[in-house]
Amino acid sequence: MLLMVHPESFYSKPKKESNRFLANKFNTLDFSIVQVCKAVVNGQTIRPGVFDRDSIKESSWKQQQLFFVDIDRGMSVNNSFSICERLNLEPSIIYPSFSYTFENQKHRIVFCFEEVINNAETSDYISRKLADIFQADTNALRRNQFFYGSNTQFFFDCLARLNLGYFLNLGF
Repeated sequence: MLLMVHPESFYSKPKKESNRFLANKFNTLDFSIVQVCKAVVNGQTIRPGVFDRDSIKESSWKQQQLFFVDIDRGMSVNNSFSICERLNLEPSIIYPSFSYTFENQKHRIVFCFEEVINNAETSDYISRKLADIFQADTNALRRNQFFYGSNTQFFFDCLARLNLGYFLNLGF
């Protein structure tokens, strides 16, 4: 699957000032889900959307197969698993953010769709629906959003895939 990966590894959350320098140094790569998990655990930053040319403007978004859900407050990793099981959503990766603590279990859930999503409205709908399902951070819904990696993962399933038709018709 195509996605954008930053070549540098981080072992703690970079300062906000460095985001603008970070934003322009992504490489578009064809990765397997195993390679994505290795990059995440290696502290690399991922931008799941792929863009035309050298632009990362939302208007130049081209496609996406991975969707990240950013859980910043109020939901434990176990609660995220329970929701996945109840709704029959198979996550590919669940990993802690750099700010994870037992008291505030900030984490990310990564879903891989069976097919590449190349319609911007569908991509936006998927992101919003996932955020609603998991009460996730709605500030992380932009198509050009990037997600910091980690130094570990809680869960990994290289075979997990979501069917678009199932997801679009999912009530919760």
